[in-house]
Amino acid sequence: GNLTTSDNWQLVRQPVPWQEAIQAWADGKTVSYSYRDSGIRYGFEDSNAMMTTAKIKHAKWYVED
Repeated sequence: GNLTTSDNWQLVRQPVPWQEAIQAWADGKTVSYSYRDSGIRYGFEDSNAMMTTAKIKHAKWYVED
């Protein structure tokens, strides 16, 4: 059970409000979202994903960088 600084760590991104995600995208950052708790993250510019008002309001949004 002890943790050391040599252990591998992974940063876990927390969801952000959709307004913050869109501003980050406008600022050139990579943004993704998960809709309906599918666990799948889609890129904001995914050409196969139609953006709807429901997705904007109810998706979990993440700023990747």
